[in-house]
Amino acid sequence: MVFSSSVFLLLFLPIVIIGYYNPVFKGRQFRNIFLLLASLCFYAWGEPFFVFVMMLSIAVNWAAGLWIERGVSVFAKRILTMAIIWNVGILCVFKYLTFF
Repeated sequence: MVFSSSVFLLLFLPIVIIGYYNPVFKGRQFRNIFLLLASLCFYAWGEPFFVFVMMLSIAVNWAAGLWIERGVSVFAKRILTMAIIWNVGILCVFKYLTFF
């Protein structure tokens, strides 16, 4: 799905805006989960395989964030470095590997 397509502009975007600003559910947690699911649906519309890559990346970054929050400064710096290497590695594999 492209941002300028009629499906996105007339169907997906209004549903996401209505769901996000739903007066029944005003909690931040609901809005965050709703946006996460809407993002996964948006990516699944284009290429379902990349949803699994995105979910793996989200899980690794979430775990790294929890470890950084709990760890001592030296350990936290190592975890941050490994998380950055992980994200740049995923970017290189899926974006630049076919170029080389």
